[in-house]
Amino acid sequence: MDPTAKIVRHLVLTKLGDIPKQALDRAKLAILDTIAVAIAGARSKVVTALLNVAESMGGRPESRIIVYGNHLPAPAAALVNGTMARVLDFDDTYELAPGGGHASAYIVPTALAVAERNVHITGAEFLGGVVLASDIY
Repeated sequence: MDPTAKIVRHLVLTKLGDIPKQALDRAKLAILDTIAVAIAGARSKVVTALLNVAESMGGRPESRIIVYGNHLPAPAAALVNGTMARVLDFDDTYELAPGGGHASAYIVPTALAVAERNVHITGAEFLGGVVLASDIY
């Protein structure tokens, strides 16, 4: 089986009950950490400039911008929220990502945007998605 098929198989077949409690706890901490650093970075000049550009592009209001509360298309919301989470460079730099990968700043805003756009995604599915995305990052 080629590597892509292995990854897809892993993502499709893994159930929340298969994920170790420690990984779920780490994901919860990553979510909390990402939202906290996004709040801290919300007023950055980089973020406000990006938000202005994203808003000017228009589109269907699908997903919320952290702190601001307005809605943008899901990809734009993920980009703005991810930038917010990374702009101060305080995201999961050691405890959550010992290799320094900063994965949560990319994964969590994207997962939030998708979950908000797709209202049928449960909290458990959201959490499992964060864990699995982190696993393959």
